[in-house]
Amino acid sequence: MKIICAGLSKTGTKSLTQALRTLGYTVYDATESYSYLIQQWHDIVVNKKSPNFWSMYSDVDAVVDTPGNHFYREIFEAFPDAKVILTVRDSEDVWLKSFVNHMKRYYRYCVTRPLWQAVRVSPTHQMVYNVMIKVWELKYGSGATLLENEATLKKVYREHNREVRETIPANQLLVYNVREGWGPLCDFLECDKPNKAFPHLNIGGEIIDTHLPFYVVNEVGRTIVKETVLIFSVLVVLVAIVAYYFLNAI
Repeated sequence: MKIICAGLSKTGTKSLTQALRTLGYTVYDATESYSYLIQQWHDIVVNKKSPNFWSMYSDVDAVVDTPGNHFYREIFEAFPDAKVILTVRDSEDVWLKSFVNHMKRYYRYCVTRPLWQAVRVSPTHQMVYNVMIKVWELKYGSGATLLENEATLKKVYREHNREVRETIPANQLLVYNVREGWGPLCDFLECDKPNKAFPHLNIGGEIIDTHLPFYVVNEVGRTIVKETVLIFSVLVVLVAIVAYYFLNAI
């Protein structure tokens, strides 16, 4: 592990992920962490087992976004030589607006899309969902109604950023707004600037519509689809058998 991104969601994490990949780093964003490490994260946040972040991330160059950003301190303890990037927005009000918009779109997506309803029968989906909810509760509190409490959310953002600044040695920390582009990032990482525009992704929470559901693009997603298809296939067969015997008994 070379780089730990401690910035909260909606602070440019998707843009940073793509920028680091452009620079040649192997990055575990939220999708990879939930896909390849879901059992380990379930053990940590649901079963409350002691984490082994060295084992989880020893072959990864960088970890970005949830759930790793909420455990940046523990991951840094496992990799004390890593550099830490705290992504921030122009202000806590800008972050709040972006965060609330993103999460409300996510909740609407889960309620209105039939596929999200169908995959709830999958045991793997339940595990992913339980981890996501638990991580959310650990940081922001419980319930969707928390999105209406602006003061609480802004305090979480403010306190998280303060804690990172106080925890990480100054020579290993970059407080970074992705609007600054390649300059500060490449200077911090001591690498050359790419001859291309800095990426700006997930503007306005667009990933909710364009990337979710992630079921067809990674290992855990394909497992969820297979389990869902299998369970519904079994149910269809059972219904057909019951219907057959019922009709023949008339």
